[in-house]
Amino acid sequence: MQTTEFSELIKQLPTFQQRIVTELLSSEQSCLVAAENYFLASGPDNIQTFGGEPYTSKDSKKSKSGLWTSFLEEVNKFICGHADYSENRDKLFRESDVLKTIIITNVSTLLGSKFGMSAACVAPVIVLIVCTAIKLGKNAYCETYYDKKNEK
Repeated sequence: MQTTEFSELIKQLPTFQQRIVTELLSSEQSCLVAAENYFLASGPDNIQTFGGEPYTSKDSKKSKSGLWTSFLEEVNKFICGHADYSENRDKLFRESDVLKTIIITNVSTLLGSKFGMSAACVAPVIVLIVCTAIKLGKNAYCETYYDKKNEK
């Protein structure tokens, strides 16, 4: 299914993350739903999660949902051409032979640092969101998921 469509992109992740992403996609989820599920995954109890608070209650999952919304907005701004990311985007795509690994790493580092997250933790989410944009086409993706009214 989607796993084979995006296998080259998924191969840019470390093996253990490839397995997780492949499993998420094999359960017939869309790439964007898989990205959200990965982002909101809790892991073991009493372990610091993306937002830095221990995942010990249902309330912390709610607060993480807000972080997911903000994170997705920033990724969408990057993909869809918001001025905040024009310098980073131009630098990244200036060279035509840039490897997919470098692109995923740079975007993960840029957006992860904005939210205080490790690039390694963010990379699978970035891959899954990019898979969604590729599948729909950039223009259709931006029309569907990017709210231009929020541009400043």
